[in-house]
Formats: sequence, structure tokens, C-alpha cells
Amino acid sequence: MLLDHLGLARGSYVCELRDGTTFDVRAGTDDRHVLFEIFGRDIYRAPIGPGDTVVDIGANIGGFSILAARRGARVIAFEPFPANFAALERNVQRNGLDTTLVQAAVADTERTSEMFIPDDGSFTGRYSLHPGRGRRTIRVACLSLDDVVDRYGLPRIDLLKLDCQGSEYEILFSSSAETLARTRAVIIECEEFPDRPEWSAKAMCRFLERQGFVTSAVGNIVRATRVGVPPPRAD
Repeated sequence: MLLDHLGLARGSYVCELRDGTTFDVRAGTDDRHVLFEIFGRDIYRAPIGPGDTVVDIGANIGGFSILAARRGARVIAFEPFPANFAALERNVQRNGLDTTLVQAAVADTERTSEMFIPDDGSFTGRYSLHPGRGRRTIRVACLSLDDVVDRYGLPRIDLLKLDCQGSEYEILFSSSAETLARTRAVIIECEEFPDRPEWSAKAMCRFLERQGFVTSAVGNIVRATRVGVPPPRAD
């Protein structure tokens, strides 16, 4: 990873954590940054334990999904971009974990949509359903969060993690009251767009508070826990 940081690594390499978890990392891409955010900076820290249900929207190469699965959670992970989804599958398989992997985006409705690809090929964590990231697009399948709850039979979501490059607003703002009531805790990496002032971490906090959550925000990371419901069980 140091060689990758210095721009000297080529191809792919295996990153092994102290607990024995391993990841296939594509040198010169966002992969290294994603793993550092999750395991170095611990930006998604949450007390996940056995029996919890975790929905990971924007799973990328599987960093958070694998962390949650290793703690005994049931994980449903969504990643629409084909190369990232293939890396997600490889990393789940190499760690011998049983997770549900879905090659689709989560949005406001069930549909197909254009996904924008950054012009810089190293930005493998920045594909978005919203313009401004690049000129090329691919078509991807989308589900709503209500669809996810129904399709996978989720009586509750103990932790909903969203890192989906702007889609977090449409996903949550369009979700039914019933789906949100089943959700105990949320961690969101909020993107902001100059042409959408109503999309911000502050706006997300206000929305979730109206739905009965207690919220906090540090930078663009929003955390919310439902009032009157204990946080996800500690491991």
C-alpha cells in the first residue's frame, strides 16, 4: 500500500489486515483510499454484532460489507458498476463469507438509469447517477429502498450505510414511513452539489430528525439512530 501511495505499484495486490481479512486491491485507484477510510479512519464505526441486518448501499470493493459480515451480521450489499462488483465478489469469496451481493444501484424507484463514469479512470469510488463526474455513462439497474425491504424480506434494518455519490437524498427522501420505521441506525456519506442547495448534510439531518432519529454530523458524514431504539448490538 505504501508503494501504491507513492505511485510505484502496478496491477493489483493483496492487502492483509491484522485480523487476517484480505482484499484484492487495484493499484492506482480509489481502492486504497476506500480501505483506509473504513479501517484506518473508521468513518463508519458502528457496534455491529451477530444477528444484525446491515444494508450496504455503495459497497465498492467490499470493505464495509466484509467488516460487518465478519462480525456476524447478515449483509445485503449493492454495487452497480461491473468492475467494482467483480472486485466485491472476489473479496467476499477470498474471505469465505456468506453475504448477499446485488449488482444494482439503489435510487428513488425501480428503473434503469444512466451512471456517469469519471473521466479519470483511477476514480473507481466516484461513479454517480448524477451528472458532473464524467462524460461517459453506462446503463445500470436501480431499486428503491422500499423494494430492497420487500424483496429481501427485511423486518428491520439494524444499520443502513450509504456511500452512493449523491443518490442518498433520493433514496431516503422517497422511502416510505414504514421502511424508515424499520431502520434503527443510518450512516451516510453526503455529497453536495452546487446546483442542488437542498441536498446537504444539514438537510439530511433535518429530514431524519422529522422521521424520529437523533442525528449528528462531522463534515459530510451523517449518523442517525432512531429515538427510543437501542443502537445495533455490540459484538
